Amino acid sequence: MAGQTPALMTIGQFATLTRLSVKALHLYAGTRLLTPAWVDHDTGYRYYRPEQAARARQIRLLRLAGMPLPGIAAFLADPRVSRFDAFSGEEARREAEQARRRRYVRRVIVSIYAEGEEPMDTTMTVETKTVPAQPYLSERKTVTIGELEPFIVGTIGKLVDRAGDRAAGAPFTLFWEPVNDEAAGSVEVCLPVSDDGERDGELPAGPVAWVMTLGEQTEFPAILGAYEAIERWMKDQGREMAGPPREIYHSGPDDPEPRMEIAWPLRG
Repeated sequence: MAGQTPALMTIGQFATLTRLSVKALHLYAGTRLLTPAWVDHDTGYRYYRPEQAARARQIRLLRLAGMPLPGIAAFLADPRVSRFDAFSGEEARREAEQARRRRYVRRVIVSIYAEGEEPMDTTMTVETKTVPAQPYLSERKTVTIGELEPFIVGTIGKLVDRAGDRAAGAPFTLFWEPVNDEAAGSVEVCLPVSDDGERDGELPAGPVAWVMTLGEQTEFPAILGAYEAIERWMKDQGREMAGPPREIYHSGPDDPEPRMEIAWPLRG
């Protein structure tokens, strides 16, 4: 295997890259929507190529759009919004919900036709920096996609009260596991604090790749463009992730334009 599979990723690494659960990847392999690039028949371990991440994201977005698994393969073979409409049997669907789902589908269509070209949102510039070690207070919980935002907002308020005058920077969330419609995942909401008191953890010093998102870019599914930009940059630069990604919140609820930084720690 050492001389045959240098570009392959373990299923765990691929799950982290695509923000899908291992359970979901097993499900997609079983339905032949997304089969592993190679399976070690002695151990049963599954391996994926980085290039398969685009299809994994497309499947995830179509699941968020409400498309059943049996119809996804047909849609990806012939991606048109009108085909998605045929899968929906809800006559009284609210207009806002329909618009939200169409955004997911259109993003998949764009990604299919843009595959191999420039990043879909060229305004998202990937930069690197070296960050110092940072102690933090935190609260960690396994949440569903519907519970994610309320947990983040509520926990930041509690951490600010707990930190008092020791607060030392913008709050952030560490995504230890994918959180999506397929499965709940573990996230840790954190607040940087000065190093002269209690802490729940510490971010290690080291290099990170990061993208700043503004306004509508901070909303789902547009925010996926930031993760995709960093993933593409890591692939082009031959760099590897060194831990979970984090979302850093540089604006408050009353700011006219949201600002959120996506940062991914790098090896070396």
